[in-house]
Amino acid sequence: MIEHLSQRHSVIVASLAHTPEELDEGKRLEKYCDGVIAEVVPDRVRWLNAFKALPTSVPSSVAYFWSSHLHRRIDETIQSTKFDVVMAHCAFVAHYIEETHGTLRILDFCDIDSAKWREYGHHRSFPLSSGYAFEAKKLRTYESRVAAKFDHCTVTTQGEKEEFESLGTGMPCTIIPNGVDTTYFSPTEVRRPAEPIIVFLGRMDYFPNIDGVCYFAEDVFPLVRKQIPAAKFIVVGSEPSRRVRD
Repeated sequence: MIEHLSQRHSVIVASLAHTPEELDEGKRLEKYCDGVIAEVVPDRVRWLNAFKALPTSVPSSVAYFWSSHLHRRIDETIQSTKFDVVMAHCAFVAHYIEETHGTLRILDFCDIDSAKWREYGHHRSFPLSSGYAFEAKKLRTYESRVAAKFDHCTVTTQGEKEEFESLGTGMPCTIIPNGVDTTYFSPTEVRRPAEPIIVFLGRMDYFPNIDGVCYFAEDVFPLVRKQIPAAKFIVVGSEPSRRVRD
């Protein structure tokens, strides 16, 4: 997205990094941007912030992404630069620009995360189920409040749009589907395997990916095998959970 926008616009990116090494990796964005504002917030600080948010109205998943130093740098940049648009990529970071005025503000929800946390709760036993439900409730209230402060919101699917509309904000919302950079992800050589192979590529400690892969492997792939006995199913991704490995 950043590379695409930079072809016709001047872009400044603000982001958090987990480690100094990740911060260095982010410097690759500089060739597409007029500026990169980034801060390292270690995992131990993120989790402490999330824990401290438990007795407050702030969702822990929002506190996890908070940095007062980054907030100050973003404010200073917005005050010193005339922007046509400022955009928050996911609700977890919307608070960095929710009070910005004088320019068009877009909140790219991608997914409605409160629905995702609610779904997590349905697949967990007590006490985790209660924890997920508690976070989902706080996050839904936050999403409704923060969305009303933006000029426009975006999501990735029709289902997410319907979930957004259930928040009752009355704010305009546009569907922008996920895409793939076919230039970057274009294989230099296509080799057809001897047997038919189905590949799933994704981060494998992410619950929707875990759930989808296991459902396919247990309920769908046996039907494929009945029709195509030689078919193989391969999962490619980092940090596979025990459920995926088993």
